Amino acid sequence: MLDHQLGKTLEEAAERAALILSSIIPDAHCVVQEWDNRIDCFIVSDGKVIGEMILLAEITERRIRETADRLRQRREGIAVPLINSMGNPVRIVRSTRERGQSK
Repeated sequence: MLDHQLGKTLEEAAERAALILSSIIPDAHCVVQEWDNRIDCFIVSDGKVIGEMILLAEITERRIRETADRLRQRREGIAVPLINSMGNPVRIVRSTRERGQSK
């Protein structure tokens, strides 16, 4: 198993990570978070987002495979600890009410 960086840029690394991740857990996703120089690798299970955040400096084939294995185990109901676990997503909506008015 290779243990080197997956790409020189975050986008390159995310593309390769997505291929590796999906070969182990097909419905997993990788999302680039440029503002934090990382990718988020996650699955949606029982309506919950379960995932790990991986910094560009830490993205190796080995790390992605280990993440995929932990996500697979979580989906199977095994409570393995995640590394740099993603928090719950925040939903931001725009209110149609004008300021100062109440319902």
